[in-house]
Amino acid sequence: MKKHLFPIVSIIISIAVWLFAYKHLPAEMPVHWGVNGEVDRYAPTFSAFLLLNGILIAVYAMLLYLPRIDPKKDNYRKFTRPYSIIGNVLIALFLAISIVTVLSGIGAPVSINRVVPVAVGILFIILGNYMQTIKPNWFIGIKTPWTISNDEVWRKTHRLGGRLLIGGGLLFIIEPFLPRNISAVLSIGLIVVIVVVPMVYSYILHKRIVGH
Repeated sequence: MKKHLFPIVSIIISIAVWLFAYKHLPAEMPVHWGVNGEVDRYAPTFSAFLLLNGILIAVYAMLLYLPRIDPKKDNYRKFTRPYSIIGNVLIALFLAISIVTVLSGIGAPVSINRVVPVAVGILFIILGNYMQTIKPNWFIGIKTPWTISNDEVWRKTHRLGGRLLIGGGLLFIIEPFLPRNISAVLSIGLIVVIVVVPMVYSYILHKRIVGH
């Protein structure tokens, strides 16, 4: 039951914040911000309430049930604590987005284009620290045909991926405080590096280790 406490409490807090502030919210809520920090998409308040709280519930359900349907489900027992920590940090990220959206809706002086990159940066740093403890599975980590098919490729790719996530996370934290033209390019570049480099590395490593 202990492992369910943080996700359940987070969902309750998010719903409670929305209900408490609901009568003070405008008819339409901002639900998406562009790279320049300006709102570029609105949704009816009730739809925004359902969307953001629904995401929290869906993430919790996903974290709960994915290990049960994974063909490599036995490996989850080897990284139970890291899996729980990563899941809780992910829940915390969406809780923060939900609360900041409400604060923005009631006119509080919050800057979501600063809060979200910092929160994502913290998520990346924590994920990077635990990346090497994640055992082969189909849902969490760097999943390519080459990491899934070879444990050594998985281990070495996740060691590199962990370092990239930590470095990228630190840059994400400082990115919102840079000039906007620089921060936009930096954000896109970081995502490309963090995603593409481990994929290419896993292919090269597989060719070197397996030989075909």
